Formats: sequence, C-alpha cells, structure tokens
Amino acid sequence: MGWKPGPRFFGTMNKHLEAPLPQGAAENDDSPVAVLQHLEKERGGLFTESEYREMRDAVLEELAFGARLRPFTIFTFAVVAVGLASLFLIGILGTAHQTWADSLLAWISGVALLSAAAFFWLLCQGVRKDRLLTLDERLGELETVRGLKLITADEHAHLQSHILQQRQCSRRV
Repeated sequence: MGWKPGPRFFGTMNKHLEAPLPQGAAENDDSPVAVLQHLEKERGGLFTESEYREMRDAVLEELAFGARLRPFTIFTFAVVAVGLASLFLIGILGTAHQTWADSLLAWISGVALLSAAAFFWLLCQGVRKDRLLTLDERLGELETVRGLKLITADEHAHLQSHILQQRQCSRRV
C-alpha cells in the first residue's frame, strides 16, 4: 500500500509548478527545487560535469535524509571561533595604555566573532527548520522535483523510499 497524495498536497505542488517565484525571491530560495534548477542551468558552464554530479548528489541526499550539521562544519566553526577569540583577547590585553588605533585588532576580531556566531546560529536554525518539515511537505518537495523533470523515475523511487523510511524510523509520520 503506497502513499497517496491528498488535496493539500496537490495544492502545494501546483503552486510550485504554475506560479514561479519573483526573480528576487528565487535568488534567495535554497529549496531543493531551486538549487537543482540552478545546477541544471549552470551545468557545463559554471560547473564541470563532475562538480555538477557531486553537488546534485549532495542536494538529493539532503532531500532524502534532511539537513544536518556535519562534524567537520562544527569543527570548522569551533576553530574559527577560538582563533577570533584569541585575537580579541590579544587585542584587549595588548592595548593597555595605548591609543584607540591600537585596539583596532580587538574591535575587528570581536565583530568577526559575533558575525561567525550569528552565522552559525542561523545555520542551526535552518537545519532545525528542515527537520520540522512534515512527511507531506517533504514528499511534496520530491513530487515538485519530479514534476519539473529534475530527477529520473528511478531516483524518485529511491528518494521516496528513503523519505518514508526515515519518517518511519523517527516515528514522525
């Protein structure tokens, strides 16, 4: 017994197929549909075939399994934060009895540290938001990608099975 789309699903899918986003909104859209369309458009031009395949596979993996923070991403942000915090402390400790120009290192490092922390927080919020997608929303994205012929029938079946299996294992159906 397979999954059958309901009226809510078709409304979502048709909205994506019939009414494209305005140009400004499409540029900021990081949905699998928008990213796959962009990759397809830039295939052979901006991206080599191997780069295209690698990025496409990453998008399809995220569509199937959901967004996640990889350990290397966390490690990278931790190293950057430690480095910027060190520069901030060096700038603060080294500026005793000196002019405001001498404390420039501390100010720049502090602003960079806050910017990196804000970016990491936004990244975590994006991953959290993606994990809260319902089964219907996730399958709706998949159907939209298939409707635009951005994946093959075999890829569709493979991705759909992974989505259903992930939701069954997480008991969030």
